[in-house]
Amino acid sequence: MLFGGCLLKSISSGGLGNTDDAVVAEWAGTVRRVQREYANPSITVPGHGTIAGNAASWTLSLLAKNQAAPA
Repeated sequence: MLFGGCLLKSISSGGLGNTDDAVVAEWAGTVRRVQREYANPSITVPGHGTIAGNAASWTLSLLAKNQAAPA
């Protein structure tokens, strides 16, 4: 079981949420390191929302959308 906390977003999350304390530029790299270290968790618990789906992959997709959005 992997407790991702607010690092990993639930698949029910539509965005990154409050990023005031986040280093958004390093977030994706951190998620990838967690994926390598804990490659096949039976359950991943994000900070909020459902435990269904792949929270790490979903978080990476949200980060990619965030980077593509105009500032």
